[in-house]
Amino acid sequence: MTTNEVVLYSRVDQVKPAHEQPVISFLKRTYDEEALGYPFQAPPFNEAAANWSSKMLFYTAQLVLYREHDANTLADIIVPFHQDKTASAITTADLSLRFLPSLLSYLEKIQIEDALIPILKELLSEWHYSGLLSNIDLTAPQFTAAYDDPCLRQLYVNRVIEQKRKKIGQLDNLKPLVRSALGNYEQLFWKDFNSTI
Repeated sequence: MTTNEVVLYSRVDQVKPAHEQPVISFLKRTYDEEALGYPFQAPPFNEAAANWSSKMLFYTAQLVLYREHDANTLADIIVPFHQDKTASAITTADLSLRFLPSLLSYLEKIQIEDALIPILKELLSEWHYSGLLSNIDLTAPQFTAAYDDPCLRQLYVNRVIEQKRKKIGQLDNLKPLVRSALGNYEQLFWKDFNSTI
């Protein structure tokens, strides 16, 4: 059994290279187990995305709690992913990035002017499969070729339905997929899907 916990120290602690592989191995096991329930053929586990996203979660948790960071240093801590955002990268990174919306929500409650907030919003807008779990405006998500992957596309539609993200679900490229996924159960699971936004 696992719990969603992170050990924090008295400063923003850096991830040591020796600690990376155990985390990646844990995330791979988690991904492989979760992927058993994915629709279609799951994209392969992406080690680079797992490593990067787990660091972003770890650093964000520390930054949210310690409140002593310098805004000028945030760009050196919350860094972009420097490889292609493939379906594999998106589904793998979601293992960690799915927890950022909760941290963002907490941060907005304690310090709405914090410089970390726009950085997290930008990250979740860019990685909008994970961003669907937040309350940020995602009315113009960038659907790259990665979203042509049948598994990721269906996972995305499922999350739109689960989170009742109506504005996203009404986008021209998603609405037919959402309606197809709802099928005859639209009135049961999302009865106001076609009501005026």
